[in-house]
Amino acid sequence: MLRLLVCIAVLTLAWSCTPPSPVDPDDAGAQTGDSGSNGDAGGDAGSYADAGRDAGEASDAGSRSGADAGEAVPLAGFGAITGACGPLAHADLLAPSPATFETVIDFATLPFDAGALSDGGRRMYATGNLGGSSLESEVFAFEVLHRCEHAELVATEGEVTYSTSMTKRTDLVVDLEGERVGVSVARAFKFPPGTPLPVADAKTLLTGKFSDILVSSANVTPPFVWRKQILHVIAYDDTARAAVIQAAGQIDAGVRADTILYITRTDGNDAFIY
Repeated sequence: MLRLLVCIAVLTLAWSCTPPSPVDPDDAGAQTGDSGSNGDAGGDAGSYADAGRDAGEASDAGSRSGADAGEAVPLAGFGAITGACGPLAHADLLAPSPATFETVIDFATLPFDAGALSDGGRRMYATGNLGGSSLESEVFAFEVLHRCEHAELVATEGEVTYSTSMTKRTDLVVDLEGERVGVSVARAFKFPPGTPLPVADAKTLLTGKFSDILVSSANVTPPFVWRKQILHVIAYDDTARAAVIQAAGQIDAGVRADTILYITRTDGNDAFIY
């Protein structure tokens, strides 16, 4: 009996002295212009033929909003996402060949609400870009990558550094599958909204964007250097989406290089994007 009482006392003392497990704090979570303008890698196939480009601000703080790599996608957020959400793999970011992914984001009748964005999306929206009207398209290009691929915001356009000021710029930089990735954003639509986007216009858009990506990739400096870029095209409707797909097949392989083409069609109350 005495031995039993001693054992119980020892076990009680050991349990009471065990420190609690540490808790990690949550991670803290651009400009448009014509494809020929100096500074951006983007633009839109819209009223002008600018391809909606912008780059990113620096921050090693993630925009995961607590997202866990094992969490089911799409993550909760503003707008319902469907399509190929989540298949972008580490192998795609290392492959020497290009790839294409398609998703849809439907805003239904919701009014735009910046408060419903992820941490990274809110930071992008609050910071703004280097000018132009493409801020919302850049924000939602990130939101889709964050919610579908667990991308974390590293830098917004104004934070990325280059070896020369005479360069094209990318719109943002993310961490994705353990890799640093540049993201260039373009809007595919024809002004006035609802006008069918011709394949020829989509080809002009993509050619300019892919060409600018080669320049920004060649000139980016540490710590923002990436292996590969994603060209994220925000498409106004299915006609624009189809035009982008068809045009991509007509782009010279040397111009497209290994860039990943990620197309997101917007549905519902999406006027604020365009």
